[in-house]
Amino acid sequence: AFLVGHGIQCDLRCLRLHGAALRRRVVDTMWIFRTKGGGSAPLKDLVAEMLAEVGDWADFQKGAHGALRDAEAALALVLRELRLLVEQRGHRVGTWSGGERCKRYCVLESDAGKIIGRHGAKIDELRAKSGAEVKLHERRSSSPVRVLEIRGEAEAVSCAERLMREMHGNIHMRAL
Repeated sequence: AFLVGHGIQCDLRCLRLHGAALRRRVVDTMWIFRTKGGGSAPLKDLVAEMLAEVGDWADFQKGAHGALRDAEAALALVLRELRLLVEQRGHRVGTWSGGERCKRYCVLESDAGKIIGRHGAKIDELRAKSGAEVKLHERRSSSPVRVLEIRGEAEAVSCAERLMREMHGNIHMRAL
């Protein structure tokens, strides 16, 4: 069994629960996701960047919020990290842009050529026009889908998404 939370070490200290055995069972998102300066990232910011498109997280911590919802958010973040570790070779735990946006889409393998273009011309054009980092990941084994990742400042990511729709209106993209 594990304890998962955000800033959970502080809660445990208040309850006077401590010890090496307990420390090995604590998963604290405050220590997993660090800012570029090494500080702790606010839970609200983590959820806005990493979970906003998944489930019903769009209104997280708008107005009053409760401990149960915060705990669910921390668990969702940890499960997301575990999923990325399995899906993406070389994924670094706790990778957080601290202001950058990252959108991920599932695209059919049959549409990959339309996105890349001849000798990478289409994807290079998309990168140049939007200013976003655009990557079409290799497919895993015999999967019929690939992951398209768009990363950068919020404006650049929005621009890249708009350009994708304009350039490739007939490509089926599903948000992850």
